[in-house]
Amino acid sequence: MIFFGGGCIATPPGGMLLPDLGVDASLKLMAPILTEVPSSTPNATVAFRGRSQGARIIVQVPGITSLEGAAYPTGDFCIEAPVPAQKTTTYSLMAIDSQGKLSPSVDVAVTHDPKAAQPKNPVCGDPGMLCANAENCSNGKDDNCNGLIDHCDPACNSCLDDKLEPNDDPFAAPMVPNGYYQELAICPCRPDWYAFKLDTGSAFYARVVFQKSANFDIDLKFYRSADALKLNDNWIYWRHLGNGLREVDFVADKNDTYYLEVFNKTGAEVAGSYQMQLLY
Repeated sequence: MIFFGGGCIATPPGGMLLPDLGVDASLKLMAPILTEVPSSTPNATVAFRGRSQGARIIVQVPGITSLEGAAYPTGDFCIEAPVPAQKTTTYSLMAIDSQGKLSPSVDVAVTHDPKAAQPKNPVCGDPGMLCANAENCSNGKDDNCNGLIDHCDPACNSCLDDKLEPNDDPFAAPMVPNGYYQELAICPCRPDWYAFKLDTGSAFYARVVFQKSANFDIDLKFYRSADALKLNDNWIYWRHLGNGLREVDFVADKNDTYYLEVFNKTGAEVAGSYQMQLLY
């Protein structure tokens, strides 16, 4: 089973289609539609099956972690999550599309009960023929089920990720310590996210240096956790210092996990590199 990255995939619930969203389909990403989730289980994990318009599915497990998995080209998904022992846990599931748009969440409660009947399909199965071994770079689909379509997929754009990946959204953001980080990369369609735990009154400083071009121009956004995890763009601080230099210089106003987003503001689907210094 896989809890992180690509998730686990099962045979799709045949014949189920997403509702027609009409002319607003491009403006609103629907919450995932769950097709099979047991209300109780004797197992240490539960499999969430459903369909989604998004490229990736996020499962938030209260007090534990956020899990992320990719959907099939068909829109079906299956992701396994841990079930805390002998209690009822309410999970929140959201979808993210290839442009970073976040759907509303759908909540579902699952109870761990050692005496419960075994679920019909307790684990996610082998994706089999639904996922290709290699990405087709000319059909506009995510053939290899990694959550990335043609121009965004490293198999097609040859962009090499850095050592801090995966960190393409706040749910996968690593906690990064003080230091100077060289040879960091932004790949097409994929911003970088970092997380930092700060106490009230703690000073935080981040400095990013890069080579600006017509198609590559980095900006920074700094968020409190509530806003980052909703991808609502309600950022709190960043500052330009001229071409090729950006910084955040902030004093925490509450105990929280704060998030830094590093992205190419031109919107061009190109790769670029940068260096980052962190002091906090």
